[in-house]
Amino acid sequence: MSTKRKGDVGEAKVIADLLEQGIGVTLPFGDNLPFDLIAVGPDLRLWKVQVKFASAHQGVIRIKNWRQSENTRRRYERSYTPAQVDVFAVYCPDTDLVYYVSQREIGQKAAFHLRTTPAKNQQIVGVHWHEDYRSFRDASETTSSGPEMVKI
Repeated sequence: MSTKRKGDVGEAKVIADLLEQGIGVTLPFGDNLPFDLIAVGPDLRLWKVQVKFASAHQGVIRIKNWRQSENTRRRYERSYTPAQVDVFAVYCPDTDLVYYVSQREIGQKAAFHLRTTPAKNQQIVGVHWHEDYRSFRDASETTSSGPEMVKI
């Protein structure tokens, strides 16, 4: 599957999951923003959501905290900042589930790991279990700057 197709599948899965959780979704025009969609809470609070498609390898879903862009001369990798993204929404085709991690929890790390199976060395301290990251509301409550209220 092409990278573009993976992105499209991931966005479709995330949108369906957010709607099932009672969260509205709006899509920005174009693809030059550092986020893929805006989640709208029941009270009209807004969160910038970056969608990722990530397969599980050896029991770990790796969420990359960077984006790639390129021009005619070179490819660039840039980390996301709290001003650019509030929540990462990650679709994993191996579990067929969507996971939500706040940008604040990922912080400056290059990647964040969710475990789908126990570690071979039986480590449990510091492990982020994938089941604990299914709720958008849990991730959105720990955003760094807090969502903005929109008055209509």
